[in-house]
Amino acid sequence: MSTSAFVLVLTAAVLHAGWNAIVKASPDRLVTSWAVVTAAALVNVPVLIVTGLPDRAVWCNVAASAVIHVAYNLALVVAYGRADLSVAYP
Repeated sequence: MSTSAFVLVLTAAVLHAGWNAIVKASPDRLVTSWAVVTAAALVNVPVLIVTGLPDRAVWCNVAASAVIHVAYNLALVVAYGRADLSVAYP
């Protein structure tokens, strides 16, 4: 594995663990989860500006992915309310 790939993977892992720990520690997990997702979307707006929107042919896939991610985040928020981070997240 190249050094740049390793650094990207390690950075992604640290960010992922960090925002999940923030959501778990928050008294209002739903709002915090929404804030994390919104922040991630805003960070990625420049990517859309540079690359443009995806072709219409894949918009159904984008919509399906969005629905799945909303369900996943809601399930994660509920799980964090019921179990420890080390149990709920994996």
